[in-house]
Amino acid sequence: MRFEWPWIFGLLALLPGLAIVYLRALRRPAPVSVAVSTVSLVARIPQSRWPRHRGALLVLGALITVIGGMARPMLPLPVRRPAAVLVLAIDTSGSMMQTDVAPSRLNAVQVAAGSLISAAPHHVQVGLVRFSNRADLVASPTTERARLRELLGRLTAEGLTAIGEGLDTAVQAIEALRRASGTAVPARIVLLSDGENTAGPDPLGVAARAVDARVPIDAVGLKRDDDPVLRQLARMTGGIYVEAASGEELSAVLARLGAVHVWRWQEQEVSALLAGVAALLTLAVVARVATQII
Repeated sequence: MRFEWPWIFGLLALLPGLAIVYLRALRRPAPVSVAVSTVSLVARIPQSRWPRHRGALLVLGALITVIGGMARPMLPLPVRRPAAVLVLAIDTSGSMMQTDVAPSRLNAVQVAAGSLISAAPHHVQVGLVRFSNRADLVASPTTERARLRELLGRLTAEGLTAIGEGLDTAVQAIEALRRASGTAVPARIVLLSDGENTAGPDPLGVAARAVDARVPIDAVGLKRDDDPVLRQLARMTGGIYVEAASGEELSAVLARLGAVHVWRWQEQEVSALLAGVAALLTLAVVARVATQII
């Protein structure tokens, strides 16, 4: 926590003076004696010195809280923000030509990803990475939708599955964009793959880099059997893991992921929270005074 106006805490120097005034008022002898005539009133007389100070302590707590609120405290809080960058990392290994997802896994991905590109908000920059034996940045993040769909349609499938290298290329593209813009723009990676990593670096090692860059990875598995690596990638980075065993499921999944949002830690002023605490303490003082009067 930090404070925008820390000099406000100078007001705390007034509190010892108020405490001295309060204690002197307690020591002043009462000018008039009061006859206690009922047992109920006797029961209300404090039997120790601390209960009589509860009201003063509540007032002191309220004053300190008000001063803290006036100093404009800032706390890092999670904020849901729309992503400005979305990178599609698409598996183009030889197994993507299988036809269990009609007309083929790759063709189904191309159709669904094309719909996602078209439906993405106009401000979102979409990038495209392909990976098989190695990874290639097909298109840096851009808002040119027609060009992206054209490049997507040219993808072909062959070779092994370098998931780790594909993710590394996607993270590099995001980091390059951030360096060029001078801001850590919110970003996500959507990984589409049908198999285990069979070439290149360990995907989980690359995921650690994505965590450091605060880039969630949404992993879409194109088989019905659960893929522990894809699931762990999503869990490590704060993304989502889903399976899509048909073209319809894949389109539905990507449509949902297309509403790209990320959670980011951002400093927020919490003066209102301290004001609420001060109000509760003040109400407690009022309630205590009221019970003593009634």
